[in-house]
Amino acid sequence: MADYGQLYREAERFRRALLRREREAASDLVRYYGEIWRVLNQKIQALVTAYYADPEPSQNWLFRYDRLAALRAQVDEQIRAFSQYAENRIKAEQLYLIDQAQRHSEQLVRLGLVRAPDGFRLNFNRLAVDAITDLVGMLQSGSSLRSLLNELPGDAGQSVADGLIRGVALGLNPRAVAREIRQALGGNLVRALRIARTEQLRAYREATRRSYQANEHVIKGWIWVSARNERTCAACWAKHGSKHSLDEPMDEHPNGRCSKVPWLKTWEELGFSGIAEGSGPVESGAVLFARMPAEKQIKILGPAKYMAYREGRLSLSDLVGRKVSPTWGVTHYERSLKEVGLDKAELLKEFRDRQAN
Repeated sequence: MADYGQLYREAERFRRALLRREREAASDLVRYYGEIWRVLNQKIQALVTAYYADPEPSQNWLFRYDRLAALRAQVDEQIRAFSQYAENRIKAEQLYLIDQAQRHSEQLVRLGLVRAPDGFRLNFNRLAVDAITDLVGMLQSGSSLRSLLNELPGDAGQSVADGLIRGVALGLNPRAVAREIRQALGGNLVRALRIARTEQLRAYREATRRSYQANEHVIKGWIWVSARNERTCAACWAKHGSKHSLDEPMDEHPNGRCSKVPWLKTWEELGFSGIAEGSGPVESGAVLFARMPAEKQIKILGPAKYMAYREGRLSLSDLVGRKVSPTWGVTHYERSLKEVGLDKAELLKEFRDRQAN
């Protein structure tokens, strides 16, 4: 029925638009976090400057008058405020992406039905609001977005306190102390950005799957579509083009950029005979990867895995692992050579020897 090459191209257009949108949301989080740091930076530098201005600062100077405790409390308060802002921003984006998922699903299905016979009319079912609201702020296994973001403050205040004590003990100037503390706090922003991307795109992908389920009269499953570039991991290359049932969620890894297209029923399966079908599915990720230049394969796999792949000791599918994370639920990942049962050091030596010759 479908020209899957065309469906893949349209899905890729949707994917790029989603990633642009995700980058805009990420920029908002970065700006908010930057403002938090601007305030904290002033406080930290002022406190260090005051310490050095004291002719004879005692060992407990930072602890006197609750100086350190006050700063630690302010850090925790600011990070909690950032966490709340991130939650609201992510949820708003999830609502938008859930709506987009349904729109994109319908467009892809209609695109796949270009050779519809006379008398055929597609009634595309949209999901009811109460059927998708659980996707907002929720993760697999019922863990809420809030619980993830609640982990952000963690020991942020203590990290600042430790950095301050260490900095003055080493005699670092106020700017240097602040710089080290900023690096210690940077993990909160990185984690928030990972949560934002993962949960926004997860909501989109799951809404897409449920939209497909609501239209099982024309859709029998979904097909995995990876980005298929040098930033795509070997596991996602292996999954590209694979077919999955409507009951199977997409076990994408955190920060994943993969998407799905509908696996449509044939006209024969829909009860119409003698209707020309489309071009059928495009080539699998394994086939496409095999045709890539060696230098690109090395960049994706790394020298040791490339050597094993080139010598036929492993295939891309061997590198697909699956795990259950208490944070992210069921995800796939790229397996290590040790997990595959191969010696990395030995393969690296073979690679270098071959390069030398």
